[in-house]
Amino acid sequence: MMLGQLRWYSKKIMMIVVMILFFFMLASSISGLAANKISSEYMSSLLKNINASELYAHSFMSENHAFPAPEEGSTSLSQMSFMMATNVKPYDIRSLLGRELPGFANFDTKIQIAGKGSNFTNLPVESNPPMDVLLNDEEPTGSGNPAANPPAHPNLEKVVYIYHSHSWESFLPLLPNAKKPNDAVSSNPDLNIISAGTTLADALDQNGIGAEHDRDNMAEKLHGKGLTTNQSYQLSRSVVQEAMADEKSLKMFIDLHRDSLRREDTTIAINDKSYARLYFIVGEEHKSYKENLAFAEKLHTYLEAHYPGLSRGVLLKNKSMGDGVYNQDLSSRSMLVEVGGVDNNRAELDRSMEALAEALENYYWSQKNAGQI
Repeated sequence: MMLGQLRWYSKKIMMIVVMILFFFMLASSISGLAANKISSEYMSSLLKNINASELYAHSFMSENHAFPAPEEGSTSLSQMSFMMATNVKPYDIRSLLGRELPGFANFDTKIQIAGKGSNFTNLPVESNPPMDVLLNDEEPTGSGNPAANPPAHPNLEKVVYIYHSHSWESFLPLLPNAKKPNDAVSSNPDLNIISAGTTLADALDQNGIGAEHDRDNMAEKLHGKGLTTNQSYQLSRSVVQEAMADEKSLKMFIDLHRDSLRREDTTIAINDKSYARLYFIVGEEHKSYKENLAFAEKLHTYLEAHYPGLSRGVLLKNKSMGDGVYNQDLSSRSMLVEVGGVDNNRAELDRSMEALAEALENYYWSQKNAGQI
């Protein structure tokens, strides 16, 4: 009798302990949400198409085995609470190892199309230097933000918008005082990634495609608004939205960046001429990303046919590998393009921008002739 009572009390105590742990995990998850510490990737997938009544029924069915088993692959309430509290997925060991092993999180990235030599060891690396480094840039800036050359065909309808979320990204060969990769930073639009955008805009104009080019110093604008470099896409989003409101004719949006990798990964010789290689980045953290993916794949296909090896490929990125959206939810023809790396020179950059202009021209006219743009 005493043994039976002991077992009964043990079970009750165990149930109480489990309930306490459960409510502790739930409280932790709620406090974590309030503190904005929950994985945005997991929360966004969790809240998609949520139905309150279905969630209520699912909570009982997943924990009480007297009810029919929930659908295979669904998440129980206890699993959900655990994932929200710890940001670890019990069924995916990568969510634990990815935070402990340097570089392991790279495998969350999806190489949609691998160009020549592209693999998980040479994925693009974003450049987010501290704000004080950008504001103390010693390279000459000239007279503020000089205007680009006047277009050869000023009456062309503007269909391409070129901008730079990380306008400070520059190239060692363009900076006389720069020696190390981290030194490849400049506020001078004639020496940083903006200069590549200027070449692209001019090449598009020569090809009969009107382009609008934003040459803003993003570091200064971020500092003026009290933002950090990690919030550059938030700022560039407002820049793109303003352009869309002002120019209704804009159809394609290109955010040009510079990769932080070295020459062996970012340069290729084609017909005895050296080019800065291009990598197309598609953010998949929005519902219409496949349209942008199709856009990137067409650009890659054209370049591969006419400039073999120039494209490093097409890369899908979620929030675990960066912003995950890159303002690409604003348009179905929006793209982030990594242009070369820290070691590329002016001639290599110009050749690549002229090739990209050809690809954009080909895409535009093929879409327009098909009545799709």
